[in-house]
Amino acid sequence: QAEDGIRDYKVTGVQTCALPIYRGFGKDFIKLPKDNLPISITVGFILLTYLLSFWVRLEWIDYAQANYVDENGETIYLRPNMVKDGVALPNTHDSFYFGSIVQKAALGMHQNNDLLPGVYQNGMITALPYWLIKLFPDFSIEHLLLWLPVYVSGFVCIPIVLIGRLYRCTLWGVGAACLAGITHSYYNRTLAGYYDTDKIGRAHV
Repeated sequence: QAEDGIRDYKVTGVQTCALPIYRGFGKDFIKLPKDNLPISITVGFILLTYLLSFWVRLEWIDYAQANYVDENGETIYLRPNMVKDGVALPNTHDSFYFGSIVQKAALGMHQNNDLLPGVYQNGMITALPYWLIKLFPDFSIEHLLLWLPVYVSGFVCIPIVLIGRLYRCTLWGVGAACLAGITHSYYNRTLAGYYDTDKIGRAHV
C-alpha cells in the first residue's frame, strides 16, 4: 500500500521495510526547462547548428590553401604538397581509396586493379560522388572528396535538435547538436577532405 510516496514491502507475509517510491536515482537532481517552441523556430535552430558545423570545417581548407603573392605576381602556397591546382587535396588514405573506386567507375581508370570493388559495393560513400560526377561532369573527384564532408557532416545536428524538441527541451537539444557537430573526435573524422564512412553512417542513423 502506497501512502505519501511510501510503499510497504513484505516478504512471506512479514512487513520488512518502508521505502520511498522513486523511478530513478537522482531524477529530481536536474530539472530541464520545458518549452513548446513552434516548428519554425526549431527549423531555425537546426539551420544555425548546421551552419556552425559547416563553418568550423572551413578552417582546414583555409589552412591547406594558405598562400601569398610574391613580387612577380605568382601565387606561392605555404603548403604546396597539400594542394593541387589551387585546391586542397583529400587528407587521408580512406579518401584516396574511395576516390579510386569512383575513378574506376566514372573515369575508367584502374581497370586492372581487382582490389577496387564496384562503385555500389560500399554503399553511399562511393555511390554519392559517382552520381554527382554523372550529373555534373564539370566536378572533379578531388573537389567532391574535399567538400562532401563539409556539407554532409552537419546533418548529425538535425536529429539531435529534434530529440530535444521531442522532450520539450529544444534549447538543450540545440546545445547538444552544437557540441556533436564540432567536438574533437567527430570533427577529426569528418573535417574537409577526410572522406570516410563516419559522416555517412551518422547522417543515415
